[in-house]
Amino acid sequence: MSPPEAEIRRLMARGLDLYGLGQVREATECWRRVLALDPEHAEARDFLQTASGEAEAPAPAAGDAVLEEAVGLLRRGQLAEGLDLLETLAGREPARLDVQAFVELARAALLRVYRQNVGNGGRVPRVRIPSDQVMKYNLPASAGFLLSLIDGQTSVDELFALSGMDPFDVLRGVSNLLDAGIVETAA
Repeated sequence: MSPPEAEIRRLMARGLDLYGLGQVREATECWRRVLALDPEHAEARDFLQTASGEAEAPAPAAGDAVLEEAVGLLRRGQLAEGLDLLETLAGREPARLDVQAFVELARAALLRVYRQNVGNGGRVPRVRIPSDQVMKYNLPASAGFLLSLIDGQTSVDELFALSGMDPFDVLRGVSNLLDAGIVETAA
């Protein structure tokens, strides 16, 4: 990989991270720097357009019904449902960069939602229900694993390190456990 390609990848990833944290101005600056290196970089142009509010998301390829449905869900604010569909599509067709771009946009938008729901990383989740009632929730394996790490003393930031999971997945799992009423957090 040439130095400009490596820098472009770094800037694209940094822009998505910043966008996910709600730092839109900084994210758009990263994507503008990508365009300075490669004026034809379509993904950077699409992300800039989305971030600037000129469009809610780049248009999916015509005739791709699954992608069109996923983007429609995102546009209607059904971010988690749209991401689920996009992740399924990305699993079936991992080489599709357009799908990967939509996955990253959805994750960035959801990251803000999950961070707001979970609160700061210093918050400490604790289980609210007796362990014998957990089974009735039919949790996915990742949520069950996170739940096994929640001891009322370990902060959300510490869960990132202990779980070895992607921070997005930790936040998604804790947020879902909060929404289900299985856990609560304290400062």
